[in-house]
Amino acid sequence: MKRFISKLSIFAIAFIFTTALTLGTSTKEAQAQGYGSIGYQDFYDDLAPYGQWFNDPQYGYVWTPHGVGNNFRPYYTNGYWAMTEYGNMWMSNYAWGWAPFHYGRWALTNYGWVWIPGNEWGPAWVTWRQGGGYYGWAPMGPGISINISFGNSYYAPDPWWTFIPCNYIYNRGFHRYHNPRRNNTYIHNTTIINNTYYDNRSRNTYVTGPRRNEVERVTGRRVDVYQVNNRSRAGRHERKGNAVSVYRPSIERNSRTQKSAVPRSVKQIDRNNESSRQNVRTRQQNNRNEIRQQENTNRRANSNQAVENRSRQNEIRQQQRNQTERQQQQQRQQIKRQSIQKNQQIDRKEQNRQTRQRVQQGQKAERQSAQRQQVNRRQSSQSRQQVQRQQRQSVQRSTPSRQQKVSPSRSTQRSSADHSSRSSHQRSDRNRR
Repeated sequence: MKRFISKLSIFAIAFIFTTALTLGTSTKEAQAQGYGSIGYQDFYDDLAPYGQWFNDPQYGYVWTPHGVGNNFRPYYTNGYWAMTEYGNMWMSNYAWGWAPFHYGRWALTNYGWVWIPGNEWGPAWVTWRQGGGYYGWAPMGPGISINISFGNSYYAPDPWWTFIPCNYIYNRGFHRYHNPRRNNTYIHNTTIINNTYYDNRSRNTYVTGPRRNEVERVTGRRVDVYQVNNRSRAGRHERKGNAVSVYRPSIERNSRTQKSAVPRSVKQIDRNNESSRQNVRTRQQNNRNEIRQQENTNRRANSNQAVENRSRQNEIRQQQRNQTERQQQQQRQQIKRQSIQKNQQIDRKEQNRQTRQRVQQGQKAERQSAQRQQVNRRQSSQSRQQVQRQQRQSVQRSTPSRQQKVSPSRSTQRSSADHSSRSSHQRSDRNRR
């Protein structure tokens, strides 16, 4: 008896220690994350107004949303992708989107898409593919981890996939570019994107999908990256500026607490009854209708896209024509400017030539005038010299008379002597006779 009590005491101590350790670990994780902490019961209570909880024989408690239509698909309906610091995050427009798209897994059953709760937050629990100018994603199935989703042995069913051209990955109207009938072709022509992000705060690994630089390289456009902030209340994501506010509490991982949590309103599912088979037929018909509707939408989108492409091509051609005309006009203006400049240069050269010619003519005229003046001065000098010579000659000729005038007595004496001599000779001649 004492041994039994002793063993019982040891078992109780071990149980208490294990429970305390589990609670302590959950508390430490919650404190480390700093997001607050909730349990599965909060999932059950918060999502009850927006849908119905079922007790599925395979998955346990699952949830389906209300008011989403028969064509609802997770990570496709009423939402879009945004690049964040954690990678590609699904931005749901539903008020309840904070939980089913960031915790747990989705599955397509006979009665539609159902959500199986989980205790790990992520920007989106999907698997990604890329190739041939397309990005594709599909929800991870129940029990599928990141490592399994990256393996070659895991294939999400074809209807789960969404493939769109890479250029429209962040377009809110990406649905127009999805063609579900080609999913099988896309799957066999694409490869898995195995990019992940490790969060040091929560110590969790997330699937990021295509990285920012890859998207920018493929699309040739800049990709904005949003910072993820915490919000204190449940609700849709709030995007403001370059930040996104997200409600992402830590989920308690106490198995006893999880088992004790029960939805307040739950329905039992019997997969073998007629209602279930009717739901299967309804769902199959809805899927066919969805495919037809999607094809019609795609045809309209393709038609609109073709019109847009033609309009864009016409605009491009018009822009090219306008650009060509502008270039031709610029060329004509440039040729005209060059012609004007050339004519101006010719005019300047002609003016310079005429100026030089006038200067040369003036200089020549000045030289000729100087030469004429020099000739005239030479001639005048010669004339003066000749006049002076003539005057000197005349002066020289006129010098004796001047001497006679100056000394008349001597000349008179000489003439009288001559006269007396002639008279004496004459008398002697007469006497001789």
